[in-house]
Amino acid sequence: MKVCGIICEFDPFHGGHKHLLDSVRSELGADAVVCVMSGDFTQRGAPASEDKYHRAAAAVRGGADLVLELPAAYAVNGASVFARGGIGILSGLGFVDAIAFGSESGDAEGLKRAASLLSSESGAFSARVKELSASGLSYQQSYSAAAAELGIDFFCGASPNDMLACEYLKEAASIGFSPEVFCVKRRGTGHADEGEPDYLSGSSIRKAIASAEGLADALETVRRLRDALPEASLPLLGSLRAWEGDGDDAKRLFSVIQYLLVSRGAAALAFAPSCSEGLENRIMKAARSAGSFEDLAEAASGPRYSKSRVRRCLMQALLGIEKGLTEDPSMLYARPLAFGERGAELLRTASESSKIPVFTNLNKNVPEDSPCRPLLQADVRAADVYSALTERKLYDGSDLTCNPFFLRV
Repeated sequence: MKVCGIICEFDPFHGGHKHLLDSVRSELGADAVVCVMSGDFTQRGAPASEDKYHRAAAAVRGGADLVLELPAAYAVNGASVFARGGIGILSGLGFVDAIAFGSESGDAEGLKRAASLLSSESGAFSARVKELSASGLSYQQSYSAAAAELGIDFFCGASPNDMLACEYLKEAASIGFSPEVFCVKRRGTGHADEGEPDYLSGSSIRKAIASAEGLADALETVRRLRDALPEASLPLLGSLRAWEGDGDDAKRLFSVIQYLLVSRGAAALAFAPSCSEGLENRIMKAARSAGSFEDLAEAASGPRYSKSRVRRCLMQALLGIEKGLTEDPSMLYARPLAFGERGAELLRTASESSKIPVFTNLNKNVPEDSPCRPLLQADVRAADVYSALTERKLYDGSDLTCNPFFLRV
């Protein structure tokens, strides 16, 4: 059986994601698809538009066989750490033959060559990206320019998927994992693909929800999204949340962040993995005049600190994610959020093939002395924080009480 792995966020699961899963089946010939998905908080440094169990269920209804959680400490982190967690889990399962991802270039061989070159020039490349960022370029622009200096010229200023793909391939090579590589060219233009209604990006969908004003506008937004989202995601339509803009969810998030900074000061930020070079002081200064979470991220960002990095720093502080939590690969595990009948078969296979532990029930099968406990505790805490932000009873969203979604055919 050919098994393909996908590292993802599905925030929310949209037409482009469905196209990727369908392509993996039809073009790659995969018999099963395993997804490693961010939980309740995402790589951009914000809560997800819907909780992880509902997003994972949408993915399984949309064609995935098994959805595992990418631990929060890896999910709310920079691209290299995000990739390290996802690739570590896929490799650790012991049965993944291929990896797939969306790509601006659609050039799998070019991405493999780029990843190899970037790995060999790792130190110098990172230093050059940092130098260019300090000159005023964004991280993506700096990455693209530094890559071009090495002769890698297919990156553009807006190619986040290709950049992340290179991180996947670099990480896979570093741990001796050599899966078949399959990439699907993105439809639309990056993350601003409003021109193709069947392939609205996650950011476009979230922006539409955040910008809806009044009942009539909200109803029109729902109508538009109903036409754009795949059938698998339609059950989510009434509950998708917007953490950007001026809505109630965004205001609640900012209030919690303000309380954290007022009550604990810069010390609340200092232990966060994304915090260094005095970023905590910039954030504290910006917090005095910021009127929203996005205002705060904008004011604290600059040539050395992207908005995403500022947001990740704040989310890490909120979730209690500390430096060093992602350094030990022995702490990784596979934890299912949703699966179908073939996914259940894969979980049974994993019980024999997996080099990492598989936890289906946190109350029953996590040994007291397990090295995974710090990562698991961060996941449990993140789920509780998400419940608090969404005004849901902690019991209802707790990782200690929620069971994976199972789709029986």
